[in-house]
Amino acid sequence: KLSKEKILFDNARAVSSAYGVLSLQSSMHPGHYPGHTYFIIDKEGIIQYTLDDPNMAIWNDKLAEEVNKLA
Repeated sequence: KLSKEKILFDNARAVSSAYGVLSLQSSMHPGHYPGHTYFIIDKEGIIQYTLDDPNMAIWNDKLAEEVNKLA
Protein backbone atom coordinates (compact mmCIF):
# COMPACT_ATOMS: atom_id res chain seq x y z
CA LYS A 1 0.00 0.00 0.00
CA LEU A 2 1.37 3.40 -0.99
CA SER A 3 1.32 5.80 1.95
CA LYS A 4 0.68 9.53 1.76
CA GLU A 5 1.36 10.39 5.40
CA LYS A 6 3.72 13.22 6.21
CA ILE A 7 6.68 12.91 8.53
CA LEU A 8 7.78 16.10 10.22
CA PHE A 9 10.95 16.79 12.16
CA ASP A 10 10.83 19.35 14.96
CA ASN A 11 14.27 20.89 14.41
CA ALA A 12 13.36 24.11 16.25
CA ARG A 13 11.86 22.16 19.18
CA ALA A 14 8.70 24.32 19.07
CA VAL A 15 6.29 21.40 18.91
CA SER A 16 8.27 19.35 21.43
CA SER A 17 8.17 22.26 23.85
CA ALA A 18 4.45 22.85 23.28
CA TYR A 19 3.64 19.20 23.98
CA GLY A 20 6.02 19.01 26.95
CA VAL A 21 8.06 16.10 25.58
CA LEU A 22 11.60 17.42 25.97
CA SER A 23 12.18 15.36 29.11
CA LEU A 24 10.81 11.96 28.16
CA GLN A 25 12.82 8.81 28.81
CA SER A 26 14.37 8.81 25.32
CA SER A 27 15.81 12.33 25.60
CA MET A 28 19.61 12.37 25.62
CA HIS A 29 19.58 15.99 26.83
CA PRO A 30 16.50 16.22 29.08
CA GLY A 31 14.78 19.58 28.96
CA HIS A 32 16.67 20.70 25.87
CA TYR A 33 16.20 18.17 23.05
CA PRO A 34 13.60 15.54 22.29
CA GLY A 35 14.64 11.95 21.95
CA HIS A 36 13.12 9.31 19.72
CA THR A 37 9.48 10.12 20.30
CA TYR A 38 6.92 9.46 17.60
CA PHE A 39 3.40 10.90 17.44
CA ILE A 40 0.63 10.02 15.05
CA ILE A 41 -1.70 12.98 14.72
CA ASP A 42 -5.03 12.68 12.91
CA LYS A 43 -6.53 15.14 10.43
CA GLU A 44 -8.17 17.05 13.28
CA GLY A 45 -4.82 17.58 15.00
CA ILE A 46 -5.49 15.08 17.81
CA ILE A 47 -2.66 12.80 18.92
CA GLN A 48 -3.85 9.25 18.32
CA TYR A 49 -0.66 7.37 19.16
CA THR A 50 2.59 8.05 20.98
CA LEU A 51 5.77 5.97 21.11
CA ASP A 52 8.74 7.12 23.16
CA ASP A 53 11.68 4.83 22.47
CA PRO A 54 14.70 5.10 24.78
CA ASN A 55 16.45 2.47 22.59
CA MET A 56 16.33 4.98 19.72
CA ALA A 57 15.17 2.45 17.18
CA ILE A 58 13.23 3.20 14.03
CA TRP A 59 9.85 1.51 14.18
CA ASN A 60 8.62 1.86 10.59
CA ASP A 61 6.46 -1.28 10.67
CA LYS A 62 4.89 -0.44 14.03
CA LEU A 63 4.20 3.15 13.01
CA ALA A 64 2.72 2.07 9.66
CA GLU A 65 0.47 -0.39 11.50
CA GLU A 66 -0.82 2.38 13.77
CA VAL A 67 -1.38 4.75 10.83
CA ASN A 68 -3.36 2.05 9.03
CA LYS A 69 -5.65 1.72 12.06
CA LEU A 70 -6.74 5.31 11.49
CA ALA A 71 -7.53 4.79 7.79
